[in-house]
Amino acid sequence: MTGRRSILAAHSLGTDSTIWEPLREAVAPWASLTAVDLPGHGSRANGFSIKGASAEWAAFTRTRQPGEINIGLGLGALVVATAAAYTPDRRAVVLISPYVKIPDEGRDRIENTVLQIKTTGFEQWADTYTRNTLLEGATPGVRDLVRAALASSNPDRFIAALKEAMRFDGTDIYPALQSRAIVIRGSDDIRVTAQDAHDVDRLVGGKGVHEIAGAGHFSPLEKPDDVAVIIHNLA
Repeated sequence: MTGRRSILAAHSLGTDSTIWEPLREAVAPWASLTAVDLPGHGSRANGFSIKGASAEWAAFTRTRQPGEINIGLGLGALVVATAAAYTPDRRAVVLISPYVKIPDEGRDRIENTVLQIKTTGFEQWADTYTRNTLLEGATPGVRDLVRAALASSNPDRFIAALKEAMRFDGTDIYPALQSRAIVIRGSDDIRVTAQDAHDVDRLVGGKGVHEIAGAGHFSPLEKPDDVAVIIHNLA
């Protein structure tokens, strides 16, 4: 990789563009990172759909410089992958904690999440989600960043986006990304299993999952330097 690079980043379910700050700092010596709020997240009050968000993402990438690296975390990975599958250019794609398909469209997870939010309130649920998803070694600053990003949402927007994410099926999407996509997963990710990541890797060409030791679902926040090295080494 030569010259200064450009990165466009899509955040995870229920969060917003601010979660990319640790990675932005990590890549600053060699790349500029731009992060935007997906529809229905952060500053975007309109509803979320994979189809709508990926179409918007594809249109936005066409206004950006050629060769820009597109990265997505969780829900953002699904959006980036879908957009890239139907975009003719050959931008490199980095999928962090993606999956192919959730059994039974995640009905149990949706029901449990709705019940938890109804029982505890959204703010308490967000605190619990942050505590359970981040590893114990996560810094207070990272915890505050995730908690604040989740607080930018609300129960209706979060559940609507969750339902969309659970309906996602990448079986016919990921094969279109062969030779230009890599998969990253935190070794202790409790949201996306190792098998999930390997299933995606197989469909995008089987280069092998880049596993970040000591990181969970939010590996770009927990281990930004490790993630930055992987991206920097992209051919």
